[in-house]
Amino acid sequence: MPTFSVIIFYVLAILGSVAIVYGVISLSVFLIVIGLALLFAALLLKKEFKLDILFWK
Repeated sequence: MPTFSVIIFYVLAILGSVAIVYGVISLSVFLIVIGLALLFAALLLKKEFKLDILFWK
């Protein structure tokens, strides 16, 4: 059972990726910056709580 912080990490990573992709498609620098900030927040969360997150096995 994943902990709450792992779920938050995945939500932030998915939202950040979607924002970056949509920002590239619509040529919006604002969305790209928001997406990068969300990805950065997810990585900081991973580092702060020392989460063991596997993207593939």
